[in-house]
Amino acid sequence: MELKALARLEEVTNEGSKLLIISGYKAKSRTEKRVDYIKKGIKYELPLGKELVSYTKKEKPEHWRKWLEQTEKYLQSDKDKMLRPTIDRIDSNGNYCIDNIDFLPFYEHIQKDNAIGVTVYDFEKRSFREYPSMASVGEALGCSRETISRYCNSGVKYLNRYVIQSEGDKKSKRSKRIERVQTYDVVSDVVLNEYDEAGTIIRELPAQIHTKVEFPIIELQRNSSLIPIY
Repeated sequence: MELKALARLEEVTNEGSKLLIISGYKAKSRTEKRVDYIKKGIKYELPLGKELVSYTKKEKPEHWRKWLEQTEKYLQSDKDKMLRPTIDRIDSNGNYCIDNIDFLPFYEHIQKDNAIGVTVYDFEKRSFREYPSMASVGEALGCSRETISRYCNSGVKYLNRYVIQSEGDKKSKRSKRIERVQTYDVVSDVVLNEYDEAGTIIRELPAQIHTKVEFPIIELQRNSSLIPIY
């Protein structure tokens, strides 16, 4: 192998090792500090530091090659953040363990997260709205996607106003959302209009309509307990 190629391989390997070490520490920090991770009981079960690199090489050599390939593209792009390799959990409710991780460029990681439907409850307007992704919520509320991710499923109000919850399923599985919906019987007082042939109202009739309304369950965290808000 030419010296130039050897030097490039060494550069990619060194950068890849550094990035994996940093990603490992960040992943462990998320399990200890992010409320949504703590609430789900997500644990970090991988080694840290240089041991994570050697452990990955030994247990999942194909993963390590994948990490280096992504690192190479990251370096070729002058370290474009969107191409930086990241540790992704295959099952978003599972732990950081060797059988539940994959390596994705940052932009693919975001796309995966964005595929999760999100409901935002506005306690000031006493209303809620559904969004197709965390990114779209960030655009609507004027903040970053990372901010939405921190507050999503945390039970903590963003700006002391919004509670943000993910549906937990991809858009293609939204049919399962019924499991998170509550139904109430509603009686509404209405006025029915009677019209003549010319379209003029000739009589108003008071009436009541019996129907059902559905909306997602809202959960807030108080004193480390989840309390449904109805």
